[in-house]
Amino acid sequence: SLITRSANDIAAAVAEALAGDEDNFARAMTQRARSLGMTRTTFRNASGLPDPEMITTARDMMTLGRRLISDFPDRYHYFSTTTFAHGNRMIRNHNGMLRDYPGVDGIKTGYINASGFNIVTSAQRDGVRLVGVVFGGSSWPQRNDHMAELLDDGFMRLGVRAPPAMASNPTPRIVAGRDATTGPGPRRLAAAPPRLATRAAVRNVSTAQPNPQPGARVRATSNTSRMIPAARITPSQVAPSRVMPSRAVPSGAARPREAAPQRHAPNAPRSQRAQIRAPEAVPPRQQVARGGG
Repeated sequence: SLITRSANDIAAAVAEALAGDEDNFARAMTQRARSLGMTRTTFRNASGLPDPEMITTARDMMTLGRRLISDFPDRYHYFSTTTFAHGNRMIRNHNGMLRDYPGVDGIKTGYINASGFNIVTSAQRDGVRLVGVVFGGSSWPQRNDHMAELLDDGFMRLGVRAPPAMASNPTPRIVAGRDATTGPGPRRLAAAPPRLATRAAVRNVSTAQPNPQPGARVRATSNTSRMIPAARITPSQVAPSRVMPSRAVPSGAARPREAAPQRHAPNAPRSQRAQIRAPEAVPPRQQVARGGG
């Protein structure tokens, strides 16, 4: 939960378990940072939440990322975790670079209002590993896209070729969708299939509506909503025409036949034409309720 969801409460709990409280843990982290060469970093809490006295730099975070890889090779794989199961829920990682950029295996995202969207990323390709840091992104798609450009440039300078999939799909790679911190995260920019094949529509199907066409997998049930692939929805299903109820007559009674309109002879005298009148409409029979009772 710390790596995938930036769980601040879990960070505080870990700090209290290791050092008694967050203040002691922050002092211990700062001392350890100094020993690693992170000379411009000062920690004041375990989570990274805003504090006017807490500061770091991109170079110091790059140093920390490199030491995590070299000092803890048996535990570094945790940073490439994309999902984990918690009960019956699947928790997804905030770090969309793990899904969008080939070779990325970590490390961590971050965000506060004071510093914007931040990320430390490690990627490996053809035996070459790069560690990049971006601070102050205006959004997570912009931050991730800038990181991808930095990694592309770094690998190109070192003579490492891009995978075929990346060569055929140049930057920008990231498209803005839902917020990566609350949803599925960024996704690779690709030609989207037709909307009819990807979206779904909800209809209220009731017994009062006409039966759907045979091609649709819908069963008429009262007050029931069903998901229907939009590719299967026909115009008659989306906006069914109103069906007027037919008149019911007692069984055995003959249905009245509509009288054909009378036409006058085209050559009849005008006096005879004026005397021809349409018959009075026969009042319809009283409707009989269907069903028992």
